Amino acid sequence: MSSATVGREPRCQLLSPSLRLPTDEALGFEAAVAALGLKANVSEADHPLLCEGTRRQRLVIVELMSLFLIIGEWMASQC
Repeated sequence: MSSATVGREPRCQLLSPSLRLPTDEALGFEAAVAALGLKANVSEADHPLLCEGTRRQRLVIVELMSLFLIIGEWMASQC
């Protein structure tokens, strides 16, 4: 373990399992889908960096949702 990570908890352990609700997963998925459908009301000519950042964030959301789906299917096949 490097000196930069000493005393830090991994991100996945910061939220106690007892604090998570059964509906959190579905809520997160619905929020991601809603975020993909949002349309910015700005001109790309006036705000090119904002528009590029939005495109990249949407790509990340799509990639994560695809990974989530693949992992979910894999876990279901293991049962």
